Amino acid sequence: MSFIASIILKDRIIQVSDSRIVSETENSMIIEDDSAQKLFQLKNNIGLAFCGIQRYGTMTIEKALECFKTAENLNLPPVQLADKLRDHLAEYWGNIGKGVFCFHLCGYYQGRPFNIRRFNPLPPAHLINEAHNPAPPFTLFINGADDESIARALSGLRAPHFTRIPAVDTLNHLIDITFLVIDRVPCCGGDAQVQIITPNGVADFKSVRKPPLRVVHGMIREGTYGLKVSGDGEIYSSTIRTGEETDKTYVAMVPPNYLQVWSEVGGISKKQLEIAAHPGGGGGGIDFYRDDNFAGTIQVDSSGFFISAIGSNLKLSAANVIVTDNLVPDTHLTGQIGTAIAVWDYVRAANIVSADLCFKEEVCPVCEQPFIKGDIIVLLVKAVQPGHMTATIPIHDRCKDTSKTLTFEVQETETRYRLDDSGEVIAYSVPAYIEEDIEVIRLKEGYSLDEITGQFRKKAFVTDVAREGYSARFKSIYDDAGRLLPPAKREVVFCDELTGREVELSSILKPVEVFPERPATKDEAVEVVTVRRRRPVMKTVTVEVGGVAGAESPTTETSAEASAEPDPNPA
Repeated sequence: MSFIASIILKDRIIQVSDSRIVSETENSMIIEDDSAQKLFQLKNNIGLAFCGIQRYGTMTIEKALECFKTAENLNLPPVQLADKLRDHLAEYWGNIGKGVFCFHLCGYYQGRPFNIRRFNPLPPAHLINEAHNPAPPFTLFINGADDESIARALSGLRAPHFTRIPAVDTLNHLIDITFLVIDRVPCCGGDAQVQIITPNGVADFKSVRKPPLRVVHGMIREGTYGLKVSGDGEIYSSTIRTGEETDKTYVAMVPPNYLQVWSEVGGISKKQLEIAAHPGGGGGGIDFYRDDNFAGTIQVDSSGFFISAIGSNLKLSAANVIVTDNLVPDTHLTGQIGTAIAVWDYVRAANIVSADLCFKEEVCPVCEQPFIKGDIIVLLVKAVQPGHMTATIPIHDRCKDTSKTLTFEVQETETRYRLDDSGEVIAYSVPAYIEEDIEVIRLKEGYSLDEITGQFRKKAFVTDVAREGYSARFKSIYDDAGRLLPPAKREVVFCDELTGREVELSSILKPVEVFPERPATKDEAVEVVTVRRRRPVMKTVTVEVGGVAGAESPTTETSAEASAEPDPNPA
C-alpha cells in the first residue's frame, strides 16, 4: 500500500511518497514495515515513484529494478521506457499472481522534463490514453493503493497555483499532504520520502521525518471538515463565530473577553446572552437579553454572588430549593413572602418571631360577625393530623362557649419515608396534592393590564429601521476567473452613503413606533389557555363548639374531578 506524488517544476522535478508496507487478510491489515523505500533512481537522471507490491518471499522491487537496468536500454524515449518497465514488472510479479501496481517515471530526455504514469493491470481501453498521457509542467500527479481513500483524505484542501510559488514552497506543500494522507489513511504511514530530480542528476534523495500534523485545515476526519489544532497549539483571532459569515443566528467570541449568543428576530440579529469577566479581574457575569434589551444578570464580584431580573419575575423551579444559610431581604423591613393572591401552602419553621401575629380570617365562624379592633380572640382547633400539624382558627373569646357545629375543609396528608442519620427508616406526613390540567385566563402577547387603573392596554408596536444616510447594496464578489457573481450569490451589505464605508446593520438601526399604545377591551386582551397545576387534596371535618368535645367526622378525600377549586389561602 502506498501514496506517491510527482510534479514537474521550472527547474526540477519533485517526487514524494510514504514508507509503509502492509499485508491484508480477509478481515485485517498488518503493518509490516514503516521504513520501506518507494522512490528509486534509474540511470540517466531518471526517478521512479512506485506503489504496489514491494516484496514477496525472496522477490523484492529492488531486485526487479536491478534486473531491468541490466536487461534493458535505458536510453529509450520516455514513453517506450515506461512501457517496457511496466511490462517487465508485470512479468516479474505476475508469476506469483501479485501484479497490481502503478508508478511515476520522471526525469529529463534531451533536456526536456517528463512525468509518465503506468498501471498494471491496464486501465479500461477508453481510459488508457488519458491515464498514459505525460503530465504537463506544474501538474501534480497523485496515486495510491486506495485512490478513493486518498481523495477523501485530501478533500477540501485547495492546491496552490504552483506556477506562482517558489519551488521550496511546493516541496513543503507536497510533504504536508503526504503527512495528511499518512494521518488519515491507515494503509499509509512511516516517513515522507522526497526525491528531487534536476537536469544534472538526482540532486537529493532523503527521507524526511516529521511529527503528525499539528494543524489540519479541510477534512479533519471522514465526513468532517474544519480546522484542527492538536497538542498544545493555540489559535489567535479578533472574532470567532459559528455559522456562515452572513448568518444572523450565531455564537461569537468577541474581544476583549465576551462570549455572545445572537438570534435572528424579524430579519435582524439581536443579542440574547453575553458572558464576560469583569475588567481588572474580581469575577464575571452572565447577562441575559430579550432581543437586545437587558433582562437580567448573574454576577460574581467582590461583594458576593447575585442574581437579578429586570422588570420581571425570577422563577426557580426544582423539587426542592435548598438554602444552606440565611435568607434575608436586601433592605430592612422590605419585601414579603407570598402576596395577597399567591400564598404559600405551608411555611414550616421551628421558631417564628414576628412583630404582629396576623390571621387571614376576617369573620368569626361561630357568630359570623366580623372581628373589630379591641376584640379578644382565642384559637379553635379544627383538625389534628398526627406527625404533621394541629390546625387552628381564630374565634371570639365570647363565642367559645356557644354551642355550634362548624364544618371546615382541611388538606389531606400522605405518608413518606426517609432514612435518618442512624440508619432508621422513618415515616413522616406530607400534604397531599394532585396534578390536573385546567383552563385559565391569560393576557395575550402584546397586551398589558394597568395594575393601578385596572384597564387593559394594547402595547405599542415598535420596529427597527435604518437611519437616513445609509443604504443596502450587493457586495462585489468575483469568481476565480475574475467574473462578478450574480446578485443571488452575493452578500448584502450596508454602507454610509456619504463615505461608502461598510457598517454593521445593528449600528444604524433606530426604533420607530408604528402603532401607538391604546386602550383595549377585556375580550380583546385575554385568551383561554390550558395549564397544568398541582391542587391540594382536601377533606371535610366537623367541629362541635360550646363545651362539647370536638369530634372530627370520618375523613373523606375529595376527588380531583368532583371537588370545587379549594380556598387558595388555607389556614
